[in-house]
Amino acid sequence: VLDDLLLSASLTAGPARLSQRRPVDLVALARSVAAEEADRVRDGRLTVTVDGPPQPLFVTGIESALRRAVGELLANAISHTPQGGRIRVSVTRSGREAELTVADTGSGLDPAEADRLFERFHRGGNGGDGRYGLGLALLREVVTGHGGTVGVTGRPGRGARFTIRLPCPPPRPGRPPAPPVTADRG
Repeated sequence: VLDDLLLSASLTAGPARLSQRRPVDLVALARSVAAEEADRVRDGRLTVTVDGPPQPLFVTGIESALRRAVGELLANAISHTPQGGRIRVSVTRSGREAELTVADTGSGLDPAEADRLFERFHRGGNGGDGRYGLGLALLREVVTGHGGTVGVTGRPGRGARFTIRLPCPPPRPGRPPAPPVTADRG
């Protein structure tokens, strides 16, 4: 938790971390994060699919921060999806934005609570599960620190759908891009 708080503070502090931003392949990152959760997925008898274009979809950011954000969404879906449930992670491009969506067949949420899920210490419907109510708040800070947005839709008993939107870097003619960061951790 302390690492997440420090990361959030550094992202909201301004330009100090701009020099650490590099192209990050969001498709490879999503696949890598899903692979890291394989044991929890198997233990929960869940099905997780990751869909994305065959080519890389780059955003500019701090790979470790984006990894935590995607990891939080997937961990949240795993925690709220009953055995035999399904989770779908999809990465697409929409205009000048990359969209990463995590949709599950879990317990869902009250639409009236949707915005509050991103407040610090708010724990939604599972307030007694030992979590601190910081994960989604810190996720939002990471996403907004990268110039993006995050939103959620859902209904009780019908699952939830979280979507992160991040700006795609414009092509820079005549100048080679910074070396990309591909999520090849296993």
